[in-house]
Amino acid sequence: MDPNRFDSFAKKLGSRLSRRDMMRASAGVAVGAIAVNKFTSVAAQDADTTAKDRFISVRTYAYSGTESDAASGLNGLIPVMEQQPGFIEYNLVFGDGQILAISTFLDETTAVAAAQQEDAWIAGNAANILSGIPTIQSGDVLLRSELHAGCGCITGTDDACHSSRLTCCATTDAMGGPGICLTNETTCPGAAPAEPTEVPPPAPTEEPACTGEGCDCNGGVQDACDDGLVCCGVTMPGGPGTCMTEEECDPAPTEVPACTSEGCDCTAGTEGACDDGLCCTGADTPGGTGTCSSDCGDGGCTGDGCACTTGVDGNCDSGLVCCAADMTDPGSPGTCMASCDSSDCNGQENCPCTSGTESPCQDGLECCGADEPGGTGTCLASC
Repeated sequence: MDPNRFDSFAKKLGSRLSRRDMMRASAGVAVGAIAVNKFTSVAAQDADTTAKDRFISVRTYAYSGTESDAASGLNGLIPVMEQQPGFIEYNLVFGDGQILAISTFLDETTAVAAAQQEDAWIAGNAANILSGIPTIQSGDVLLRSELHAGCGCITGTDDACHSSRLTCCATTDAMGGPGICLTNETTCPGAAPAEPTEVPPPAPTEEPACTGEGCDCNGGVQDACDDGLVCCGVTMPGGPGTCMTEEECDPAPTEVPACTSEGCDCTAGTEGACDDGLCCTGADTPGGTGTCSSDCGDGGCTGDGCACTTGVDGNCDSGLVCCAADMTDPGSPGTCMASCDSSDCNGQENCPCTSGTESPCQDGLECCGADEPGGTGTCLASC
């Protein structure tokens, strides 16, 4: 090692160590609060530095604690050093009563700048571990191997280590996973088990849709029911129904006997609309809806000369018809008689009459509605 080079580096670190002591006394808390990404050196490499140059510094600290405490307390220092310009490698070595901080940088300039960041982090975060003034040894690398053993690689790739003298040794059981380049003379250590891959739980088995008899179904959906069944009871396209046979779904209608007793609905002018002795009353016109009733007229009078309504079944006794002046208007008031000829009507109320003739109507009635003498009118109680 060049003594002059060592003295130069020690002097630079000596002034830096004095500043560190002041920081511990006055602003240690503030330094400790600085985020990792704030430790960024702006130093440039030496003008004559090449990519193959190396400068190594070994700093030895006295330490009486445990290795696990040191590892957990100094863990954050590694990424700080990795951010510094010229960084090649940084290792912390635990020994008997001491800790060695071994750093490798491109040249002295970047090594000194990185050491300043190293000291700042230690003062703020690990002063209780790396305490006191370390002994320092440093210098340029005279000769070194360029085999690049220890570099990372990907297993299963061609020329993974870019050297026929190196083998990519797997660090996990994963195919095509990460590895470390080691010399061919080195036996690859056993790989760590691959990280377990979380296996998703099996998808639940989908239960087949119920399509048998009695199952719910939707109208208009293909294969909603098994063969031989139909989706029955659907009232609208896509509406709900029940799977059943066509016979069950659409049974032959049972003929219900028509209601013809008293109080039943009936159709006026229809034969047999009501039971014997009952009349279809209350209909305005033949074919209209009425009610089967034993009251077939005024006071139940249905004989010859009784008042009736044309077009209403049962108004008059058998053999009689309901005659009115205007037989073309169903629902007109008339009179029960054997025939609607004027000679048979005998001038009774509602019978046709000829105005201007002598006694065209019975006593108490007059011939109404004729346009002129000799015209046809109707016998009424009053015109």
